[in-house]
Amino acid sequence: MRAQLSLVLQGVISQQLIPRRDGRGPLLAAEVMIPNAAIRNLIREEKVHQIYSQMQVGQTKFGMQTMSQSLVALVQQNLITRRRGARARDRARGAHARCSASAARRRRAGAAARAPRR
Repeated sequence: MRAQLSLVLQGVISQQLIPRRDGRGPLLAAEVMIPNAAIRNLIREEKVHQIYSQMQVGQTKFGMQTMSQSLVALVQQNLITRRRGARARDRARGAHARCSASAARRRRAGAAARAPRR
């Protein structure tokens, strides 16, 4: 299943709407992952916890962007407050942590199922 996903995945976009500093509605903060060879390999080997660092490395060459990078840009452009940016970043980190924990549980369960019984 992981091998198939690593081959067919074209990209992943995660988004949050953040209230504008001036109150004129929300702005989009987006995380963009475009699978390159390194990310495809991490998916196959079930090392999803390492994908975030690959996204940071591949931002210029592959057009990837982390949620933190998107939020920092909005704060630097004075479009959102630092406080709202920090809250949105914390929500994104929490989601990443939950996904990583879930993947770790699946790995342990799979390893336990494959272990020889005595």
